[in-house]
Amino acid sequence: MGIELPHAIAIMPWVRISEKAKFGKVRFIPWDAGIPETGICFLTAEKARSLLSCYREFNGESIKKATLVIHEDQGTSGRMDDSIIEDIFNASRILAFTALSKNKFFDTGQYLNSTHFSVIIQGFTYEANHIALESRRRDGVARILVENYEKVLFVKPQQCHSNDMFDPDLALLRALERLKDDEVECFNCILESITTFVLANTDESSFPFKQELIMHQMALEWLLECLESEGQGAIGFSKGMAELMAEFSSSQCDESKHKESEHLKMLYAENERAKKVKFERIPLIGLWAWEFYKLRNDYVHGNDLNRRPWVWTEDEHLLFACFIYPLAIKVVLNKKGLYSFSKDDCYRLAAIDYLLNDNGWFERGTENDTIKWQELFTKAAINVMLSKEKEAFLDAWYQEISHLQSGSGTKTSKM
Repeated sequence: MGIELPHAIAIMPWVRISEKAKFGKVRFIPWDAGIPETGICFLTAEKARSLLSCYREFNGESIKKATLVIHEDQGTSGRMDDSIIEDIFNASRILAFTALSKNKFFDTGQYLNSTHFSVIIQGFTYEANHIALESRRRDGVARILVENYEKVLFVKPQQCHSNDMFDPDLALLRALERLKDDEVECFNCILESITTFVLANTDESSFPFKQELIMHQMALEWLLECLESEGQGAIGFSKGMAELMAEFSSSQCDESKHKESEHLKMLYAENERAKKVKFERIPLIGLWAWEFYKLRNDYVHGNDLNRRPWVWTEDEHLLFACFIYPLAIKVVLNKKGLYSFSKDDCYRLAAIDYLLNDNGWFERGTENDTIKWQELFTKAAINVMLSKEKEAFLDAWYQEISHLQSGSGTKTSKM
């Protein structure tokens, strides 16, 4: 765009981060209307309240909480140019991704979309109250001069139904930042994949469902290309996903609820015809990825969806893509030694095969107050907890027996 703003602040008006965070040279700072100072040298608390007063809740009241975003290179003047703005948008997409990775489905816990993390670049001066509103055009930029910005109103988008505190995943932010420092080419490739995923999760009602699904498949395929996964087409995509998640999704289709499905038979036949990349045995995640690729293809080419005997519905495919994509990124970072799985990650990873061994996730579970997705996820979490308790018990038992027998010279083998 070729612009440079003498004073500017980037604002996320629809979400408030609970504590300071950073990515590269970009810092995210929690803001409350009542704070005595912003901690930003070029922005006073009074000016911040004035600037943010035009951002309104659904009821018309000015927002009381937000996130301010600044760049180290803004210096004491707060100037911005294109390179700074690009850095801010990229870091903000990374932050949005870390939030999406923590979303809980069919649950009263955290649920945020990428619209919550919309960034507005607010240029300002201390000498006057006018602002210039800018919007993109295919042929450049459109600008409108507003003499008194206090009369300008920006109302929260409908899909941002809450402005709850957002706890940043600092470990995931640090892991991605280390990847950027250590393997810049790999990071830039993964950033494009993450950007596609974030843009597909706006929850904007006018955004076509099929475009969201296509973009989710693109994000996953882009990620596999970043990892130089072999193979192309449905089998290549399917095998790439299966290999990436092999440690956490190993249940085989021929031992699953879907073993008699027509689509699995079609996958077996296609796998037999494959020349370079093929499965020896097909895991559940391989079936899901193959079917997801076929669904994307049918959307792109305008095929009749009813011609196929789908294992999972379109809604289920999009839901699982939202669920698996952040886990796939975390698995990549874990394999590179940059990220350690959290307890919540372990529950999610354990739930993969529980979910894929079933369908009808939006239906009621066996308990009237639960959805089947919740029920399957809970079973996986309980299994993880019981396994850890059993492991802890055996470790304690082994240590106790070893201690008691140490005096007699008897050796105890751990089972």
